[in-house]
Parts: sequence; structure tokens; C-alpha cells
Amino acid sequence: MGKSNDFRGDDDDWSACLHLRPFDHTQIDETALLPRVFQSFEEWFDHIQAVSMQLFRPGPHLAVDECIIRYTGNSDSITTIKGKPDPVGFKIWVIAQMGFYVKWLWHIKEDEYGAVGVEISTQELSPQPSQARPRKRRQVLAKAAKKSPDTGDNDDALNSTQAVVVGLTKTLPKSTYHVFVDNLFSSTPLFRNLRKQGYEATGTARANSGIHKEFVRDKNDDGKAKKMYEFNAVKVIPTPDNQVNQMAWKDNKLVLFLSAVFTGADDERVI
Repeated sequence: MGKSNDFRGDDDDWSACLHLRPFDHTQIDETALLPRVFQSFEEWFDHIQAVSMQLFRPGPHLAVDECIIRYTGNSDSITTIKGKPDPVGFKIWVIAQMGFYVKWLWHIKEDEYGAVGVEISTQELSPQPSQARPRKRRQVLAKAAKKSPDTGDNDDALNSTQAVVVGLTKTLPKSTYHVFVDNLFSSTPLFRNLRKQGYEATGTARANSGIHKEFVRDKNDDGKAKKMYEFNAVKVIPTPDNQVNQMAWKDNKLVLFLSAVFTGADDERVI
């Protein structure tokens, strides 16, 4: 086969053919909160989420968690989460159903609060989600403060991680949802906050989540010589305002729960 003279194959021509940009690098905003690498994906991710919401209407049961998009290249935005199947990559906060990512937010390591687009505000949380969302920087207002979640029953302050849950629920179509979380997020202020918005919530809890001090003591004493709980026993203590139930369940170890739905009895609900 004869060799074509139409293509000389010099370095400039090869570069023009092989250097493909899936985004417009001239639109990168160097002053934006969102890192350059995330801005490159933002338009694409917005499109994916918008189309997904057209094709998929989420049901009432949803889960919130942190996830990793695998990436092992060079980037200051890489996060490592030990225990994940792919522990190294870009961290995102996800609200999902049956393995389908409904909505997500980027996690920024350098951000003062850790989670991109979830602005911490001490103002009262409006029951209606804001429809405004500026380009290249997701903003979702949540009632929160820069403090530990271990604040007591009369304090509705959220830390930055808990505010992510509120932020993600505000991106969904208006409906009644039951949100399940693990002990990374659970706190009585968060569940009270979600309930005020009309959302149900259930999740495992840590001893420092603001749960009743009696359960903190029981958790610390679990497995010691004194037997405090029979196997499969459930103990429930509601918060003083009766908005959130605090529960301890004896499995092989004592497991702590919070719920704005369940009372601890079979087939019973708070709301």
C-alpha cells in the first residue's frame, strides 16, 4: 500500500491529532473553591446527574455515604480512605438507592469544612430547599456550626460531615424520604434537623454522637465481667423533646442506634 503524503507526521501534527480535551480549559476559574481537576468534570457530572433524575425517580429509602472514584495519578485532591475496595482517588459524598448514585458532592481536602458546596451557616434552616445553584460551586445552606456533634440534646448544631446529609437531601425532588446513614454521620441534632424537614432518618451511632450518657456508659462497659444486656435485647431512651429515639441493641457486641422513625418495638414508628 502506498504511503500518503497528505500527513507528514511531524510533532505538531501528531500533537494536534492526539491531544483531545473533554472540557474547555479556558473556562477554568482559578479563584473558585472547586479545584481545577473537579472543574474539568463539573459540566459532565452536572449533565449525568440531570439526565439520571429524568430517567430515575428515587423511592423513599435512601442511603448516604462517602465513596471513592479511583484515581492514582498526580493531584492534590486525592484522598485515601482505608478499608475501601479502591482506597485511593477522589472522594465524593453520595446519596444512593440500590447501588444507583442519585446525587453527589465533591469533597475538598483544603476546604475549611471539608465538603464542597455545603456552606456552614448559623442561620435558621429554611424548610424549603433553595433553587439557586451557582455555576462551578455547589452551595447548599445548612444550619450548622464549627463544633463537635457532641453538643447535647438542646443544641441543633451540625458539624461539616453531618451538614453533607442535609445538603444532599436538598438536591432531591420534594418528597418524603427515609435516609439511612452509618455512624460517621449520626447525631441527635442531625436527625432532629431532618425530621423538621419532613424526612425520616435511621442509623448506627458512635458513643460520641451525642447519644444518651447511659448508653455511652453501657457501650464502654460492654463485654466486661458484668452482663448488662441479654442477647437481642433492645433498650430505648427518647430525647427530651421526643423527636429522636436513642437505642441500644445487644448483638455479639452492643450496637447503638438513632432513629426519627422507629421506637425499637416491632413494626412501630414514631412518624
